[in-house]
Amino acid sequence: MNKLAATNPTNALPIQIDPKAPLAISAQIAEQIKLLIAFGALQIGDALPPTTTLAKQLQANHNTIAGVYSSLTDSGYLTAQRGKGTFVADTLCVQNLIKNNRHYLLLRQAFTAAQEINISPAEFAGAAYAQAVMLSGAQSNPLKLVFVEEQSPSGLELYHLVQAEVGLSIFFAGWTDVIAQQPEVMNQLRSADLVITTTAYAALMAHMSGLGQNKEILALEVRPSVEVLTQASSLPQDAQMLIIGCDRAEAKRLKQMLKEAGISHIQVQTAALEQIQQHPQKLEQFDALCCSLPAQVQLQTTKMIHHPHLTVFRLRLDPTHLLVLKARINSLQSN
Repeated sequence: MNKLAATNPTNALPIQIDPKAPLAISAQIAEQIKLLIAFGALQIGDALPPTTTLAKQLQANHNTIAGVYSSLTDSGYLTAQRGKGTFVADTLCVQNLIKNNRHYLLLRQAFTAAQEINISPAEFAGAAYAQAVMLSGAQSNPLKLVFVEEQSPSGLELYHLVQAEVGLSIFFAGWTDVIAQQPEVMNQLRSADLVITTTAYAALMAHMSGLGQNKEILALEVRPSVEVLTQASSLPQDAQMLIIGCDRAEAKRLKQMLKEAGISHIQVQTAALEQIQQHPQKLEQFDALCCSLPAQVQLQTTKMIHHPHLTVFRLRLDPTHLLVLKARINSLQSN
């Protein structure tokens, strides 16, 4: 049950803003939403108030709230469902936020101590920000990292997985923009200390012109989750499995991953989410269903699928490749 709704039937968020604080109002709202997620007041799948409702509650500009929701969606903390609203996302970065919330406890302890000497919230925020800037300025320039993948829900899912693993800011470059040599994307690629991609695009990136000499490109292998492989492996010979993606291209890519993982004893078909929405009765002919994480979010809201063997096709990054990536980043940071 939504803990927030249980204690707050109006679905208002317990957020306060200070227009006089040195921190922008949008940042104040975004950080408080993340704080609510970190400590369970907002849980995965919980709905956030409509932007107009929250704007009225906080007496803030509607566009400011919309911008906060959009930014948190792009960062993987929220997910927007057309016609349904905005919800807390079920992503690795949200899970890490909940798991690694110790810094919020440290900040709480620091502010409690600051209150004892009559430091206001605004003064505390300004002092904390100034200290953080000074400390980061004393360190070496941050690495410029770029992640290249297809600009699709699955591509963004991989981007968030990588970002959560390395804990650093990474620029996302969609493959369509890369092959079109979009100026901003190419500038990011040329100035990057390290370009990260998946094995699907590594060879193409290596032979691409315009990246500059000796550009380091590190490829990560993407695999199906253990749960997906377990379900597929347990199916009998020639069983029928359907993979559902947000579009047909996404579904076909997931099917190829199963094949590369050694699953060959079953019959695998693919379908776009739109096809399933138009012909849900066709699902009855399959022994097992598997849908991408972005597709599953939409299916949950429509509640159109009632199948005893529905699995979410979660992605995972090869752990050895992740160790190599982290080692390279540590090496680059120390140089």
